[in-house]
Amino acid sequence: MRRIKLLLPSLAAATALTVAATMPVSASGHAYSRPFSDWTAGQTPLDTASPVEFSIVWWYEAATGESLVVDMDGRVARWIDANGGLAPGPQLQGTVTERPLPDGRAEVTVTETIRSAITYGWQDVNDFADFPNGPKLFGYRAEEIAAGAPAVTGKASFAITFINTAPGAPLPDFAHLAFAPDAGQEIVFSHFDSGAFGPLRSGSGYADGTRGMAATQQIGNFRTTGGGATADGFPVEFVSFRPVGR
Repeated sequence: MRRIKLLLPSLAAATALTVAATMPVSASGHAYSRPFSDWTAGQTPLDTASPVEFSIVWWYEAATGESLVVDMDGRVARWIDANGGLAPGPQLQGTVTERPLPDGRAEVTVTETIRSAITYGWQDVNDFADFPNGPKLFGYRAEEIAAGAPAVTGKASFAITFINTAPGAPLPDFAHLAFAPDAGQEIVFSHFDSGAFGPLRSGSGYADGTRGMAATQQIGNFRTTGGGATADGFPVEFVSFRPVGR
């Protein structure tokens, strides 16, 4: 992930978290559910005058520089609509589980299933000095869709566990939590998987319009220490663009 790296548990783990989210409110320290709308309501509007990539979290593989936008919360679609285009918004379903902590804060786990999410990718060059204008790899960027290009959409799943300031406190905007958390907030773990079928772009090394697939898996564990694959908090960060039907 870029601007942060994100983590989401496997489907089996996400299912277990969903079951946990149905637990009733009980004694202090026990997990209980909150409305999923508490999470979606916290995802704030973006600046429609700037490139949308400056206002969202996107996914990144450090080894290759390949980068992928997946419209997790509808910000990309809203940006396109506000800039003269017409775009589908994502369909979201999810759960929120909260558990009070002894220090007065709360541990929160959010799981999401995301459908019809606008997806596109590009190649990072010069360590983001030219961001977000690297070679296009897959799909069509928000600016292109606003100008009439077709939106490519896909599916994703996302899970995150983080520490919030207090039980019942408003749930934070994801980008804010990732890059500028309030005092007392911290991400513990995240997991993100996505896939979409659509046209590869010429920057991928294939002819523009070749039928392809974009996929990513990003797993973040922010309480590990040491070097190697866990040094940046992301033991798994994978982005792939490849042709299909060959």
